[in-house]
Amino acid sequence: MKTSWKDINYPAEAGKYHFRDGELLVEHRHIEIWNEHPNALFTVKAVRSYSDVQYVLGGYELPEER
Repeated sequence: MKTSWKDINYPAEAGKYHFRDGELLVEHRHIEIWNEHPNALFTVKAVRSYSDVQYVLGGYELPEER
């Protein structure tokens, strides 16, 4: 699954954000990439957690500009 900056309401700081049925960890480096490439799409990966569903961002791609 992929997500955009818009999908998680344009976070400006690193942290945990509500995503689907759990939380998504956004790191400072992800914010830097989105600031430089606002249309970047990150791959979202689910990680095991004993308390809640957790997601992390993996690699990203830049959609073609039209």
